[in-house]
Amino acid sequence: MILRLTMIVLMLAPTCASADTAAASACAAGLSDDAKAIFAASAPGIRSAGDKYQFVKSKTLALVAAGAIGPFSAQGNAEAAGECLKKMR
Repeated sequence: MILRLTMIVLMLAPTCASADTAAASACAAGLSDDAKAIFAASAPGIRSAGDKYQFVKSKTLALVAAGAIGPFSAQGNAEAAGECLKKMR
């Protein structure tokens, strides 16, 4: 019984993760270009990041330093991207 339950949970885990990714991506579709860039830079490593706030902050600062996003709207765009990233559990 426990083995069967474990197998079911393991089979469903990738489905849940891909559903979360799909929801996050759908959310990100409505973001500004700068917020989309922050989302794209942060999404691949967000699940394994220990401190998710610092992780997104470092990605945002790297994009600002590279001139990829504007410095004056970076915080607001990072917050918007963060709301979508929260959907990736």
